[in-house]
Amino acid sequence: MEATNMTDFRNNIRKYLDKVIDDSDNLTITRPHGKNVVVMSQEDYENLVENMYVVGNPNNRKHLDKSIEEAKQGKLTEVDLNDL
Repeated sequence: MEATNMTDFRNNIRKYLDKVIDDSDNLTITRPHGKNVVVMSQEDYENLVENMYVVGNPNNRKHLDKSIEEAKQGKLTEVDLNDL
């Protein structure tokens, strides 16, 4: 994750925002007294929120853990995408 200060960010905002989007990389904008800000693309933010929901919900987490364990044991089911 790259970091820059507020003045540099302000002077080069287009460059930094393009880099965040094109490289799917976050940017930390450093501010006085440690009150920093992180810039990320909307796509990355939405993925983060979705992942937090999936692993943050105990029922979802339990189902995910069970599925991972079954996959490790080779208990897989093949599905034809045309059947969905």
